[in-house]
Amino acid sequence: MELGEAQARLAALQQSNQLLRATLDATGDGILSINLADGSLHYNTRFVEIWGIPKDRLAELTPDGLVEFMATRALDPAALRAQVARRRREPDNEELNLVALSDGRVIERHATAQRVNGDCVGTVITYRDVTERLRYEEKMLFNHRVLENSGPMLWIDGDSGTLTYANPAACRHLGCRLEQLLGIAVRDFDSFFETDEWKAMAQALRHGEQVNLSRQHRRRDGSLRDADITVGMIQDGERKIYIASLKDVTQQRKAERETRRQQATLELLIDSIPDPVFYKDRQGRYLGCNEAYRMTFGRGMADVRGKGSFDLFPRDMAEAITQRDRLAMLTLQKQSSENWIDQPDGRRLLFETVVSPLWNEDGQAQGVLGVCRNITERKRIEEENRRAKDAAEEAVRLKSDFLANMSHEIRTPLNAVIGLSRQVLATELDARQRDYMLKVQSSGRHLLELIDDILDFSKVEAGRLELESAQFALQEVFDNISDLVGEKCQSKGLELIFEVAPDVPATLVGDPLRLGQVLLNYANNAVKFTERGEIVISVRVGQVTDTDAQLLFRVRDTGIGLTPQQTDRLFLGFSQADTSTTRKYGGTGLGLAICKNLARLMGGEVGVESEWGKGSVFWFSARLGIARAGGQAVPTGRAAPAVPALPRPSPADDGLAVLRGARILVVEDNEINQQVVTELLQSAGLVVEVAEHGRAALDLLACRDYDLVFMDMQMPVMDGLTATREIRKIERLRKLPVVAVTASVMEQNRRDCLEAGMNAFLAKPIEPDQVWQTLRQWVRPTAAQPRPEAVPPAADVPAQPRLPSGIAGLDTAKGLSHMMGKPSLYLDMLGRFRASQRDLPERIRQALQAGDRTLAERLAHTLVGTAGMLGATAVAAHAQALELLLREGGTAGQVDQAVEALARPLAELMAALQAQLGG
Repeated sequence: MELGEAQARLAALQQSNQLLRATLDATGDGILSINLADGSLHYNTRFVEIWGIPKDRLAELTPDGLVEFMATRALDPAALRAQVARRRREPDNEELNLVALSDGRVIERHATAQRVNGDCVGTVITYRDVTERLRYEEKMLFNHRVLENSGPMLWIDGDSGTLTYANPAACRHLGCRLEQLLGIAVRDFDSFFETDEWKAMAQALRHGEQVNLSRQHRRRDGSLRDADITVGMIQDGERKIYIASLKDVTQQRKAERETRRQQATLELLIDSIPDPVFYKDRQGRYLGCNEAYRMTFGRGMADVRGKGSFDLFPRDMAEAITQRDRLAMLTLQKQSSENWIDQPDGRRLLFETVVSPLWNEDGQAQGVLGVCRNITERKRIEEENRRAKDAAEEAVRLKSDFLANMSHEIRTPLNAVIGLSRQVLATELDARQRDYMLKVQSSGRHLLELIDDILDFSKVEAGRLELESAQFALQEVFDNISDLVGEKCQSKGLELIFEVAPDVPATLVGDPLRLGQVLLNYANNAVKFTERGEIVISVRVGQVTDTDAQLLFRVRDTGIGLTPQQTDRLFLGFSQADTSTTRKYGGTGLGLAICKNLARLMGGEVGVESEWGKGSVFWFSARLGIARAGGQAVPTGRAAPAVPALPRPSPADDGLAVLRGARILVVEDNEINQQVVTELLQSAGLVVEVAEHGRAALDLLACRDYDLVFMDMQMPVMDGLTATREIRKIERLRKLPVVAVTASVMEQNRRDCLEAGMNAFLAKPIEPDQVWQTLRQWVRPTAAQPRPEAVPPAADVPAQPRLPSGIAGLDTAKGLSHMMGKPSLYLDMLGRFRASQRDLPERIRQALQAGDRTLAERLAHTLVGTAGMLGATAVAAHAQALELLLREGGTAGQVDQAVEALARPLAELMAALQAQLGG
């Protein structure tokens, strides 16, 4: 019975042990039990799984072997061994720590003492895989930190409309602490809260939509903040939570209001401008305009904004406007055009429109700004003035011709009167007869002086009085004055004194005859109006340079003097101090007017200082050259040209005299430009040779030496850039100055020229002053180098041919200035232009049809320079727009439009030239 009970108890114990093992194996934690007495190990299945212990090693596991195996799985084996060692030393203590495994998992290790009757008999260690839990906790921590550090966010209970959460940014936005916000209603801080709006938002959120709002919130201190809000909804069981993300836009709204205020102010300001003003975007669409523009063109803002030129104007005008605006954007420079506009009231007015790039705050061109101005009246006045000027010039010419003829007709008998009276005086005469003949001779000479004064004044008035440039001694001028005036002074008992400052150069360069004429006129007047005392003629130095000096001449007398009213009229033509002067002293009143003009021609001025009854001081200044050692003279005064023109250099001109004979190579394919540049350079005494393209230039440079090369950029056979690169490869030519002369004026063109090895850049149409400046800078002729005789400049023809006038788009004054003021040369160039450029649009079309855009661009480029040289500004502008389109890769449609836009003004110009010049 006892055996059976024992067996039953053993069976029950075994069953209980199996149940315990099954229970331990079913748990999710790994369990390890270590007996301190014998070191035996007990563990469940989950322990084996967690540590990945192979089944074949389970039977032989010992405490130390298990520790070493676990160390191979740990990320930090040393730390694991330290934990085990500490546990063995202090088995009664409880431990909780984490073990990171090398496969990325994290195991929570919890060690406790195993006790029997209060005594520690072993250790029980549980291992739990907490990898996912830690990841979840990290994610939740991250989300919490993001929420706490994100922009303003509110959680609102969907049923009650009260706040359940506010992150720190939301607290700062509303100026409250969190505990002050929790539980308050939205209406407590939303200034414009409406129940109906809340219901509409709730309905949208229930349908899964996101709601965007713009609201104004009142902070705790009473201030208002603008906010853009995005609201979404989440469901927490039966509970609805509205998540509201806020963006504080107070400063943005303030800036927008300020921008609108500034915009309104700007529009009022622009509307106050009487001239029509408009502005467009980069695509040519109107962004806006002022009231004057709307009134002028009879359109409202709604009819203008967003429209293009083709929507508002006839096709021809729209094409011209588009080309003008495109050119302004490509060159980033001002462009202008003139257009006839039909007014709502039926009038037809001419407007000049100037467009400029419209810059944004980053300095980028974002469109164009245009200002229109009614120039109808100005053009009418200009035309009237031009006609009046032509009539006046014709009158002056006729008067000059008449005076020249009359001078000849009067001088012939006057010469007989003076000559025969001189012969009679040489015979035996009684006292009365001699007195008569002396008076006849004196009257004849006086009449001759009057005729000379009138002729000089006529020359000055017509711009035909020219100054000489010669070396002379100032003392000789004073000696001549002394000879002519001294006898008169002696006869009246006056003392004649000359005062010359010690620093006045003894030898000068200028026109001694005209200098003496002014001094003699002053001196004769002084003698005429002085009865007692002295006449003092003095000179001193003003400004001095290395090449010239400004001299101040003064003639002081002790005569009758002048009143302020009399001095105001002194230097006017046909004017004297008063009418009694003419009756008492004689004269035409032209002398001082001639002196004034002569002084101006010599680079000076005139003036008078006088007091009635105390004498007068008449003065004038003149800029005269200082003679150089070796007799080389430097001129100062310059003759007034017979026609409007830039100053022409003379062989002695400042800085150019030493360049006479310098050899210049002009590389240019256009015949007109060749002739203009050649004549300009030859007029300065330079030797000029011409090459039609770069290859021809290289051939000439291989066998001849030149001092400078003027190089066009676009030419057939070889262009200027390629030719310059080839020149720089030749050792002998690496320092030869090469100057670009081209109609391509973009900054990139300038850089291309310099990178190719050119030294300077001149834009067509070239200005003579720029050419002279370039020559002075770059030409360095050596004395040892033989210089062939330069071609002398052709003499001006006195009779000037009639120039074309009143042709739209042709600035004859500008064209004439490029021809050195030579009308005959200008007319010749116009004829060549008509012959060579008449069919240019058709040649460009043929090149485009053949797929040769390079040739088309070169043809347009040539026209830019040629037309600009002649003053054909409208044609030059259209040609430049076409050239830029071809260079920038414009579409075929754009290029065709540009060719058509060029063809019209070119044809109109050709027709107008044909009508006025014939041929």
